[in-house]
Amino acid sequence: MATFRFFTLFFCCIIFLLFMQSCEPKAASTEQSAVTEERAATNEVTKPTFETPANFQSQFKEIWQAYLAIKDALVLSDPQQTREKAGAFVAVLHQADTALLESATKKMWIEREKSLANGAAAIKGGKTIGEQRAAFESLSEEIYGLVREVGASGTTVYKQYCPMAFDSKGAFWLSADKEIKNPYFGDAMLSCGQVQEELHFK
Repeated sequence: MATFRFFTLFFCCIIFLLFMQSCEPKAASTEQSAVTEERAATNEVTKPTFETPANFQSQFKEIWQAYLAIKDALVLSDPQQTREKAGAFVAVLHQADTALLESATKKMWIEREKSLANGAAAIKGGKTIGEQRAAFESLSEEIYGLVREVGASGTTVYKQYCPMAFDSKGAFWLSADKEIKNPYFGDAMLSCGQVQEELHFK
């Protein structure tokens, strides 16, 4: 019996070590890896695609903070809080005054707004934390596109990536902090991931 327990413990340790090792970032190529590291390390100011007035930027910051609140609720693996934060995100999103935007920017915003609202609604309607996390991936893709297009003045945005998310398909999220706090796993694998990109907006 003692021998059986020893081998059981031994194999459990091996499996755990292999699992943790698989959390290391998977580089598709040396060239891609070098580009990722260069983008993550640079301190150059990021220029958004569209220019937006200061009063609109203050409104966008509220949307950005609402997104971060959803992310933080997922880090805590709290489905009820996640639903509440997703609902708050939609409310703040619809308060943005598009009359402040030029026509091209306004057109882009309206398209993004619809996708963002749908993504947040899917999170709010998620019955499980797993469903909410799947919807959060789509929301993160949309908010990333929006951040690149309108910027977030005076803010550094960290694009972070977990290679283990969704059965090792991998997924990213955005954060205001460089420290990794994984919304796709929470406490189960809180620090699994890496910074893929840093966006510095003046």
